Amino acid sequence: MAKRVEILTSSGCQRFEQTIKTIQRLIENMRGKVRDIEIRVVDLAANPEAALRYMIMTTPAVVIDGKLAFVGVPKEE
Repeated sequence: MAKRVEILTSSGCQRFEQTIKTIQRLIENMRGKVRDIEIRVVDLAANPEAALRYMIMTTPAVVIDGKLAFVGVPKEE
């Protein structure tokens, strides 16, 4: 079963690049455990309903399989 990772961001988000790099490292560590991982970047300016759906007021935020997992840059622990 595929995992779906959404990174919610907005223009000018200063922590976006760090978040992408952290997510990529975490995915590389999971490659043997999860067969298929889909990453999607969601711009909240173009999709404001996503901010309402997950009730976030700040970016970046990370949603995994439809559930809010992190607000801010995720930790690699």
